[in-house]
Amino acid sequence: MALSSPLLGRKSYVNGWNRPVLRGVLHGLIALLLVPAFLFSTLAVFIGHWPETWWRFSALLGAKLLSYFASAALHLYPHQSVSSFNFWLRVDLVSICFAVWAPTSVFLGDVRLWWLQFTVACGVAFLTHVLIDSDLAHESEAALQTLNQKRQIRTAVNTLFFVWCLLFTGIGYKFQGFWIIGAAFYSLSLVNAPPFSRRYPAMRWHRSGMNGWHEDFHATVAIADAAFVLMAYSFLAEVPLNCGDGVSRLAACDLLKRV
Repeated sequence: MALSSPLLGRKSYVNGWNRPVLRGVLHGLIALLLVPAFLFSTLAVFIGHWPETWWRFSALLGAKLLSYFASAALHLYPHQSVSSFNFWLRVDLVSICFAVWAPTSVFLGDVRLWWLQFTVACGVAFLTHVLIDSDLAHESEAALQTLNQKRQIRTAVNTLFFVWCLLFTGIGYKFQGFWIIGAAFYSLSLVNAPPFSRRYPAMRWHRSGMNGWHEDFHATVAIADAAFVLMAYSFLAEVPLNCGDGVSRLAACDLLKRV
């Protein structure tokens, strides 16, 4: 009980922003689930239990884990200084770029193309870092309802990268079931995401001091992520059964022929 008080009992962050009880809880729980999943998948590839093509699945889980951990650290940890809070706020915003990139990793069997796409993600992450206001944590919540020039550019860059990765995975998975579900919830999460949702009125399912639009955003992202992880797993699991269909499958077939 002593642990739950500083983690969940706080009504505001160190900088004065309101903090609903459920803020970050879902991301914290999912981060705990991703740790063993990431370690298992990485070990399975390392010891040869899974084919080498599955290291891209580990990359997906690792990038998602980074994002969920950063969000949990930002919202759940009781930061004692604004500088500490501001640091994790930056990490949270930058890590989202890699979480968006992660599913595309699965559909790139050519190592050079994989690194090219990863380099693009690093570039977007760096630009995001540059465009984050140095005094963002000192802004009032009312001021965050409008976008200044830097936030407008950052929002545009991240949205374009999001659309690119969404279409990339859609083409790779031929716009089938799991992709449709994930894309629908990712699109919904984009509508629910700050700074847009800061302007929305509270809905009937929101409880003051308990949850709000930000928690809706976390929930929709979690559902979309689950769909895309299942999509990635399904895609890689079918590789040996259908060689010759796409760059990734060709790479897997070459690996199987050498075994």
